[in-house]
Amino acid sequence: MKVTIPHSHTKEEAVLRIKSLLTELKTKYADRIRNVQETWEGDRGNFSMSLGSFSASGIIDVHPSDVEVNIDLPFFASMFSKQISNLIEEEAKKVLS
Repeated sequence: MKVTIPHSHTKEEAVLRIKSLLTELKTKYADRIRNVQETWEGDRGNFSMSLGSFSASGIIDVHPSDVEVNIDLPFFASMFSKQISNLIEEEAKKVLS
């Protein structure tokens, strides 16, 4: 699943805002998200987590004018992909506006 969110910040500022969003989401959804792992190398972040009964992983790439989030979901979780992509887009737009 791929979600692209436009931004008008420098790449460095966009990375800081996305990192702060991830920290906020870990707290906000602590009852649903477990085992969160996150590593960053420059403007690329790798993450993995457990969501309920399944695991997800992905890559966040911050580009000069957008942030691209690619998430690998297990097949049985694909029915929730629209809700997940909407949530990611909504939350990211808040911090990138």
